[in-house]
Amino acid sequence: MGNQVEKLTHLNYKEVPTADPTGMDRDEGPRIGVSYIFSNDDDELEQQQDSVHDLGGENPALQPYDPQLHEVECSVYYRDECIYQKSFSQEDAHLEEGDEGGGGHLSTYTPENLLNRCKPGDLVEFVCQAQYPHWVVYVGDFQVVHLHRLEVVNSFLTDASQGRRGRIANQLYRYKPLSPAAVVRNALEQVGCKDRDLSWRNSECFAAWCRYGRREFKIGGELRIGKQPYRLQIRLGDKRSHTLEFQSLEDLIMEKRRNDQIAGMGNQVEKLTHLNYKEVPTADPTGMDRDEGPRIGVSYIFSNDDDELEQQQDSVHDLGGENPALQPYDPQLHEVECSVYYRDECIYQKSFSQEDAHLEEGDEGGGGHLSTYTPENLLNRCKPGDLVEFVCQAQYPHWVVYVGDFQVVHLHRLEVVNSFLTDASQGRRGRIANQLYRYKPLSPAAVVRNALEQVGCKDRDLSWRNSECFAAWCRYGRREFKIGGELRIGKQPYRLQIRLGDKRSHTLEFQSLEDLIMEKRRNDQIGRAAVIQELSSHLQTAEEEEEEEEHRHPGVQTAVE
Repeated sequence: MGNQVEKLTHLNYKEVPTADPTGMDRDEGPRIGVSYIFSNDDDELEQQQDSVHDLGGENPALQPYDPQLHEVECSVYYRDECIYQKSFSQEDAHLEEGDEGGGGHLSTYTPENLLNRCKPGDLVEFVCQAQYPHWVVYVGDFQVVHLHRLEVVNSFLTDASQGRRGRIANQLYRYKPLSPAAVVRNALEQVGCKDRDLSWRNSECFAAWCRYGRREFKIGGELRIGKQPYRLQIRLGDKRSHTLEFQSLEDLIMEKRRNDQIAGMGNQVEKLTHLNYKEVPTADPTGMDRDEGPRIGVSYIFSNDDDELEQQQDSVHDLGGENPALQPYDPQLHEVECSVYYRDECIYQKSFSQEDAHLEEGDEGGGGHLSTYTPENLLNRCKPGDLVEFVCQAQYPHWVVYVGDFQVVHLHRLEVVNSFLTDASQGRRGRIANQLYRYKPLSPAAVVRNALEQVGCKDRDLSWRNSECFAAWCRYGRREFKIGGELRIGKQPYRLQIRLGDKRSHTLEFQSLEDLIMEKRRNDQIGRAAVIQELSSHLQTAEEEEEEEEHRHPGVQTAVE
């Protein structure tokens, strides 16, 4: 996106075309550089219970629940302002007579008891061991409105609770609330909204938006470009804490909810992290997923980042730039060199160096397997079973599977479709991407069969987060590319090593390959210059903090969290 990145990061917040200046989103408008990500983590309730039971545990809904034992104490900061706090300490908790299961506003009650305490406009958080918290908006007459199974529904509070204990959650977020009438109106106006019409990733984002009317809780309400202004500070006990940084509040909320869910699994967490990979009930032992089965502790997250192509072009054009599809494309200038490791094994590499690239006669725009060609030229090079990656400045890469007869199969706009290669390219240059991943490929016939069998699969039946995951699964048949194919609990075995030049690099760690791929694709979309600038600023800040710490405590070795 070139100089547009700098321009976007300096936009006044009211200039971002994703919300009304009043703070209430009436019309979404174009969303710039943002992946649409939907998560129905609230749908996981029954499946998580079954999964834990299968592993030798009891149904968590039937177990005693102690918030101080099963929940994570944390604070959320936007720059230097605390905007959310969950704490069981006496200093932070406001004790009330008859509180059970925790201090003050974190106390939990039975659904019947909550009915005597709730007032219209209140937020209620239902909690249970080993489950994601479920948030609802109380609208009066014993009824609530909430986001459940990818639909905003109106139901009785006792039904929405599913037998779980709950708390009034008005005091967790520090934002100024709207009037009770406005909160109820916001909630009721959304009843019936579902699937791709939704603007919230989970029940907490929906409920918080109803009460505070802030765009930060909506999908695409903030730009994910530049610095990471949000910090999640997790208290580890013994006056220790760990801080994670995020570019948007919705991403932070997803991580916070995941922490509550796995914290509630208690000793199951340790047990799950030691499972043999073949014991995970998400795939067939052969490596080909025939039946999904129960998925343990995993949010279903769908991202149609490939749908952003036209919107990104329009947005950049509106900001004074040219349509990126019409600009010259140099892979070495716009793409990020990186390597992906699973523990100590390199499973992916993108490099323009002579040592790594296999040069071919007639290559243009890069070395060897990273060379790009026009769609017409690609037709003369592709063989059935090949993966093709289409690239363009300021856009997410789009992956397709070539199946012969000038046709490809690819994941596009939340549907697996069969189309001609020239149509799928949308005028972009492309490369044959067989050599990027280091896994052993299936036979060409098996790759084509995998792709064609999925044609017509769409929306919630999909098992892949983006076109790259789908294409790679077709070629390698590995569960790691599918949604929920790996447990996100315990250590982070995947490493994304980004080359910054001058023999410098920066490494990021991930719990699953699909999460890593999302970050890698984001880097390609914002461009090499923006990634290097972003990481350089982060590394410089970290070095300055270390120097300050050394000056503050000379001769004392700094502990690494």
